[in-house]
Amino acid sequence: MAKLGADTHVLLDGEVKVYKRGNSKRWQATFKIDEHWVRISTGKRDLEEAKTVARDQYLDYKFRSKHDLPIVTKRFEDVARLAIADMQKQLDAGAGRKVFKDYIKAINLYFIPFFGKTFTTNIDHEKIQAFNAWRVEQIGREL
Repeated sequence: MAKLGADTHVLLDGEVKVYKRGNSKRWQATFKIDEHWVRISTGKRDLEEAKTVARDQYLDYKFRSKHDLPIVTKRFEDVARLAIADMQKQLDAGAGRKVFKDYIKAINLYFIPFFGKTFTTNIDHEKIQAFNAWRVEQIGREL
């Protein structure tokens, strides 16, 4: 097991670690939800306040995981994978529309490779235009 620094405090049976970086006056926290490591700034200088924020954030992320909400909500790929999972669940239950298969294929072949790591807030008209040009290159013709 890794040795914890003097400024590291463990909460919730080791699930959450609150620590201070050498160059910061504010406490940070880290924890793992499913396969995602989450690192946050508590925004607090006081240790007890930082622990409260860290606990609350951890529980919020656990809630998201339990209710099939994206753990990391800002990247296009995370939101797209959630949409794919929802469509696939409907298809498997016999309730989904047949076109969902085409949507899933298009998302996997075109949207995720192009927009994958892009923050959803950074997708604007210019990015859509760039996507359209990229898609034409990939397919070799206009759609």
